[in-house]
Amino acid sequence: MLIDGKNIWFGPRSFIPFSSHKSENSEQEKQKLLEIWKNLKKGFLSLNKSELNQLSDWFQNLEDSEKCEIIDLLVECEEFKKVTSLTGSGGGLIKDHFRINLSKLNDLAYRNWEKKIPKFSDFFGRNSVLFISRLNGFESKFGKLLDIWIEKEVNKELKNLDPREINKVNGIQIIKTLFSGKKYWGEGCESYKNDENERKIFSECITQSKKTFRDYPSFEGENYFTPEIIDVIKGGYIGEEGEVYSPSKYVIMLGEQYPEEFYGTWKKAEGDTKEILYRGFEDNGSWKGVIDIGCSNVRSSDWFSSFLQIVTKHPIEKIGCWEFYNLLFTKENVPEKRFCLFKLPETKSFIKEISFLDLIKFSTWKKGNSFWTRCSTYEI
Repeated sequence: MLIDGKNIWFGPRSFIPFSSHKSENSEQEKQKLLEIWKNLKKGFLSLNKSELNQLSDWFQNLEDSEKCEIIDLLVECEEFKKVTSLTGSGGGLIKDHFRINLSKLNDLAYRNWEKKIPKFSDFFGRNSVLFISRLNGFESKFGKLLDIWIEKEVNKELKNLDPREINKVNGIQIIKTLFSGKKYWGEGCESYKNDENERKIFSECITQSKKTFRDYPSFEGENYFTPEIIDVIKGGYIGEEGEVYSPSKYVIMLGEQYPEEFYGTWKKAEGDTKEILYRGFEDNGSWKGVIDIGCSNVRSSDWFSSFLQIVTKHPIEKIGCWEFYNLLFTKENVPEKRFCLFKLPETKSFIKEISFLDLIKFSTWKKGNSFWTRCSTYEI
């Protein structure tokens, strides 16, 4: 991690975002979903629908080479084609895999939502704001579950959520947490360090990275280091071999740190932790910071979903849940199915690079001194 309190690498600067204690409520993560949608509506309503139509038609009618010139400003066009295409091969024309209808934003803003917000299918789909062939069909699977999660999160904000639902895992809550830089579960590592079973599952909290920075370029006023871990979110599931989870790279045995034997693959829960994980997965879809990516507790939400299960073999909500966690944690790589909350010492604000679907990357100022990223980033 590059740290420089004087921000030398940006040149002279008279103002640093969030450097003043008077700066409050500046970040989106402090807002509720309804507040965020209210602000977006204002922005959409300020746009001219006719101009949005013209802009959408203009982009749609461009030759592929011209579209690529625009896309290349954000990301390599060939990579964009692969990510948006149905098979991931990148073949065909851009218009076959990616289309925009910006006037739909205006339509959404004019509708009376009361205490609700738009559904996934309002933004993504053949007749929505964005059509991405790679996401074709997601509105009936991933989108359906996402809509359920959003509705529950809104009801939670309005204090109308059924008390039995409060502790159940919610993908929207996970996303909000990862963007916020706040702890996901209770006291996080502070609590995990004091329990024998939790120390085993969340070994990231008590082990140290062996990553070195000797080969990194060094400049005056800069310092490389691995920040402190204060919370962990990781994947797990109930398989034929029992309850498993993604382990830390290192473990502590007899007061010494050793490489984890099962790092790179799933680790079976042992002793009391087996029953603890099983009950948590079945009842709430998670146990503390371990998320059940097998979606054991996801059921059909209505008669139509139950009917479709005759063909799909599984509830479409469960299929959507699998898709969501495949996107969040990555599909195959077990060590990547872990996020750590890192804390920066003596820091009030910092710059963080954010990656959207591993495609578009941008940097933004963040208030505070903590951030979520994959634990493997610091070889933990």
